[in-house]
Parts: sequence; structure tokens; C-alpha cells
Amino acid sequence: MFRHMKNETGFSLVEVMIALCVLLLVFMGLMQTALLSIDSNMRNILRDEALRVAAERLEETRSLPFDTIVSDAGAIPAGADCPATFATGEVFQRTLRNMTKDFCVNLTCWDLENNRDCILNDSTCNTKRLSIRVIWNWKGEDFIHNIVSLRRR
Repeated sequence: MFRHMKNETGFSLVEVMIALCVLLLVFMGLMQTALLSIDSNMRNILRDEALRVAAERLEETRSLPFDTIVSDAGAIPAGADCPATFATGEVFQRTLRNMTKDFCVNLTCWDLENNRDCILNDSTCNTKRLSIRVIWNWKGEDFIHNIVSLRRR
């Protein structure tokens, strides 16, 4: 019986430790891949929401009477997560994956006939160029989506 135990071979402690280290390195690589895919998915979700916000704002603007459409002049509220260069417009807050995100939206209206900014009750203007710009911040980086449409009298 004693002889039988001596003939059995197994793994030494060094072999087990080396195998665990190799396994650890493989799992660390997989963890980095998972984190990268989660970040990429979140960027896509934020971009899709920015597209929805821009489309909503454009439809809202297109439903207004033609003579009342002008560029945004209202200041961005203090505390909004908007770049410093983004001075006028609105902030839309959306809840995505249990977090609240600010989308900064700005409307710019351009009178195509008179080559100037839109003004109220301008009877000489028949076509306006509407540009909606949405900016959001993710992990310290600013992202921009711009949508343009024409509106005729």
C-alpha cells in the first residue's frame, strides 16, 4: 500500500501556482474586453438618445408658426453639464441605465433669402434653414450631433 502511494504522481505546488497565474492573465484580458464593450454600448445609447432629442426638437420647431421661428437666445442654466462654449439653448435631461444625463440643445435659424439670422415676423423671408445641435459629455469628452432641415412658408 505504501508503494502504491509513492507511484502516484500529481501536481506540485509550483505547477499549480503557474497555472493560476496564466489563468489570471487570461481573465484580466477578458475583463478589459468586457469593460471596453460596456463603454462602447453606453456611447451608442447616448448617441441614440441625442438623435431622439434632436428629432424631437426639430419636430417641435417645425410645428411652430413660420414667423415665430428664431435662433435660441436663452442662456443655459447654471449647473448643466454643457461645454463652456455652449452659451444659448436648452438642456434636456434623460435617464439612461439609472443615471441622469444632460443633453445641451441649440437651435440656429438662418434666413436663406436675406442671408442673415432669422427675425420675428419677417415678411421678406420664405425659406429658413433650421440647424439643431446637440452636445453631451461622456467621460470628459464632448460629443456633437447636428441635424439640419429647411422650412418653407
